[in-house]
Amino acid sequence: MMILLLPVISFVGTIAVIVFLNNIFGIELQSFSILFIIPIGALIVGYLGSVGISVGHLISNKYAGRKMILVGAIIGVLTYMGIYYASYLTTYIAPNGEINYWFNGNPISHKITFFRYLQIELSSAKHTFLLHGIPVGSYKTGKSVNTIGLVIQLLAAACGGIGGGVVAKEYCQKCQKYKKEKKLFMIGVNEYKMVIKSLPTLLNDVPKLKALMAQEQKSTQKYENGYFSLELQYCPDCFENTLYIKAMKRKPKSSSFEEVIKMRQTLNLSPELAKSILISTADSKIGTTEDTSITNASTQINTLQRDKQIGTTVR
Repeated sequence: MMILLLPVISFVGTIAVIVFLNNIFGIELQSFSILFIIPIGALIVGYLGSVGISVGHLISNKYAGRKMILVGAIIGVLTYMGIYYASYLTTYIAPNGEINYWFNGNPISHKITFFRYLQIELSSAKHTFLLHGIPVGSYKTGKSVNTIGLVIQLLAAACGGIGGGVVAKEYCQKCQKYKKEKKLFMIGVNEYKMVIKSLPTLLNDVPKLKALMAQEQKSTQKYENGYFSLELQYCPDCFENTLYIKAMKRKPKSSSFEEVIKMRQTLNLSPELAKSILISTADSKIGTTEDTSITNASTQINTLQRDKQIGTTVR
């Protein structure tokens, strides 16, 4: 039920909220751009209009395949155009000839078609400059420029729709559930080789593992240029898993970090070992805490000991 209800709510709700705010403030939020070229308004509208698709699949534990890329793009575009259509339906002509959006007079939809309404919008659109949220000037552009702008906005809405509609989580086909994520710990660049070599022992050393995880909860600011993050993605039922070792580097002129995707390494632990790690680190509702025979993890991390492409620096 939720897999159908949430997409409708996000689609209709986004259109209703944006049109309401547009009517109050007299601007078109969906057309808002940064530096005249980044259509942030269309991206957000597309994302919000389709985000119900991914949320619905996550709640229902239904697999969202690649077809959701196309569906998300279509919903993003429909959301953007739906805002114009809802504005068209809520535009009225008062007895004195003034345009209003509060149902005073005759609806403009009785006078002109939606296509004609769009033509008027494109030929009479006015662009307003905002500085710190305050209008500082405006200008008009021709129909051709506005049409190109509309195409760019629609492409942005499609991209936003893809971002909102795609579920960015792995799916366990056997258990038909989305996998969960558990951040284990972070290590500095200089500590990388030593920690990787001792990883089999570390994963079975509960006190040390908990200590490293406690450090991870504090801050990443102690790492100047970069660090490595170990994250476990697992099925909550069968514990099929992937251990990700991600190389993180600081963004230029920023205090935040981003992953160096080409340096990512993955490792599959045995379900028994993954379950034991999650139980020992007090992961919520993992299962019982009965003694479990844990196989030696040495053979599972041989690839990590090669230090393939990771080295000792993050650039």
